[in-house]
Amino acid sequence: MTFKTAFITLILLTGVYSAGFAQLSVSFSGDTVLVTDKDVNWNCAGTFSTNLTVSADTVFIAEVDTAKQWADCMCYYTLTTRITGLAPGSYTAKVTRSAPFIPGSGLADGGTISFTVNSPGAVVSGKMSQSKCHSVPQSAGEEEEVPGAYQLTNSPNPFNPGTVIRYQLSVAGQISVDLIDVSGRVLRTLEKEWKAPGDYVLSLDGSGLATGEYFLRLSGPKGTEMRKIILVK
Repeated sequence: MTFKTAFITLILLTGVYSAGFAQLSVSFSGDTVLVTDKDVNWNCAGTFSTNLTVSADTVFIAEVDTAKQWADCMCYYTLTTRITGLAPGSYTAKVTRSAPFIPGSGLADGGTISFTVNSPGAVVSGKMSQSKCHSVPQSAGEEEEVPGAYQLTNSPNPFNPGTVIRYQLSVAGQISVDLIDVSGRVLRTLEKEWKAPGDYVLSLDGSGLATGEYFLRLSGPKGTEMRKIILVK
């Protein structure tokens, strides 16, 4: 099996760590294939590097956040990967996103999209660009909170000392709910077990924690979702 790899560096960043509101589309400019990832919601302080790998009829676009911590802001971006040199044929592009600095975060599924190349191929290469940061999704008519894959919420937020956490599972699977600090260190595992589809509630007692910002991380069969919570004493 032959792999062709190009490495692209991207400065990006947006909000919830999940596939979220993003939409994939494909267009063509001469012999260049443009794979557009619209309304990507991620943390606004991240720095992304992107690995483009082509194996047979599959194009893997890996968006990797190389930042060391999450900032207190979110926004939406449109990312466009320009690929040249693909041989004629039918392809499927698979997009993933990850944040390696968060232990155990795994991959978020950014979706897949298929396309056909008719022009002659050459050396495969890729380049990625991004739009300006937008406070709302560009496909939405007004500002709204875009829910993640698990509808992860907590109330109250800010809280002192306790808060109630709620989430939903649309498919059965092994899940883990962790409390982590801004450096990505796991402070507590609040829940770790196999769950059937449904709505779930658990509580967090912050009596032993210092005032500050923390993150809830829910990992499960549909990827990973993060939520910032604030403890004020």
